[in-house]
Amino acid sequence: MVHRLFSVDVVMVLLEHPERSLDECQDLESARFLPHKFLIQDLLFARRMDVSPTVQGHALSCLARCLELPSLNVTRAIHNLFSATGAQTVLEEDLTAGSSISQKTYRTLPFRTVELSSAYSSSCDENLALLLRRVRDSKTNVRKAALQALVGLLKHSVIPTTWENLETLSERSRDPAVSVKKKALQCLGELLAAKPKDSVVQKAWLHGVVPAVVDSENSVQDKALEVLDQVLLSQVKPENHHLDDSQKLAWDLLDLLCNECQDLSQYFSRAFPIWSKENKFSPTFISNLISHTETDHAAGAWLLLSKVVTSVSKVPYGKILDAWDTMVRSKSVNVTNCCHILSVIGDIASHLNEDTKDRIVVDLMSWLKTSSLSLEVISAATQSLYQLGYSDDIKRTQAFLNQHCGELVSVCEAYLTSIILTENGTQNLNEDLMVRTDTSKPHHLPPSAN
Repeated sequence: MVHRLFSVDVVMVLLEHPERSLDECQDLESARFLPHKFLIQDLLFARRMDVSPTVQGHALSCLARCLELPSLNVTRAIHNLFSATGAQTVLEEDLTAGSSISQKTYRTLPFRTVELSSAYSSSCDENLALLLRRVRDSKTNVRKAALQALVGLLKHSVIPTTWENLETLSERSRDPAVSVKKKALQCLGELLAAKPKDSVVQKAWLHGVVPAVVDSENSVQDKALEVLDQVLLSQVKPENHHLDDSQKLAWDLLDLLCNECQDLSQYFSRAFPIWSKENKFSPTFISNLISHTETDHAAGAWLLLSKVVTSVSKVPYGKILDAWDTMVRSKSVNVTNCCHILSVIGDIASHLNEDTKDRIVVDLMSWLKTSSLSLEVISAATQSLYQLGYSDDIKRTQAFLNQHCGELVSVCEAYLTSIILTENGTQNLNEDLMVRTDTSKPHHLPPSAN
């Protein structure tokens, strides 16, 4: 094993030097060992199948390092291993952008036009499939090395940022080994920094980092919380028309959490009690969030407000109530925004005067009796209704629920009776309306309200 490890190190030393010309070699049989392509494909990459996990891991780590070397031939050799289109397209794009001329040592690109066979394409697919299997290898060191190799290929566009490739990366943040979890979080961070505008990368980053907030290992939790703080919370600045790249990324990620990645909400919510204890939510932070509630980032701003409003002592209630009034008057309401605003209204209910509460209750009852709301909004509205009527006096709370929830029950029962107990009532059956009517009944309130 030692000599095979040493051979990998020798290959890396050779790759760090310019490729030798064939004219320098007197022995024609030995000339085939000179190209960087041979060193990478026949020596370095071949070690991925070594019987020793240590050698496998070392070879994969070195493969990831190769993409950082200032050699066009090395880059092209790696592209040829994993991409059926070869390195030509990628390198030409790099040269067009002017990003490679100062880094690479070669002045010419001796590309030839070749017809790629299906067998070659199949070989590239097999190489990638093997690397993805190494990410799930039984040996910890092999998984860590394969993760670094995979993220290197993704960063340098050797392989596409498809969900299949990225899911393999993000799921390692839930690996049984703590060191692999941390390596996965590190790799996801590297990839996001390299491709911050790629929505698939953003989604993979969220799916990898957010669930780590509830990891059983404290050090992994702390790392996830630290990263989320840096990428999301610290980028919430006062609204202006010129956001820097970090701020744009933060709002893009929050938008994903409001839409495609809503399933991560239960994990994301677990971070806020911890951050609250660390006094992350200052009045300035709240003001910054409020400034975004009437912009294109409103969904993300209301998402954060719904999580933090109970953790701060000073809240600009007027701004929140203005947003509520605007939403009530609006003919088209975004479901996600509506749910978050309702959550905020419920959370600040104890700080509102009776007149304001009564006005909001009237609005909520008007909404709920129409049975035209989505199921998500109905659930959020009934929760807010309960919070608006809650009092330390149990009898007073019960009286509120009897009055308003009793009215909702009567409306629901009247409709259901007209369908179920009336002859030919099913002819007027509207299944969606029937579901919403049943959802509006008070059994969706918290247990203490029933």
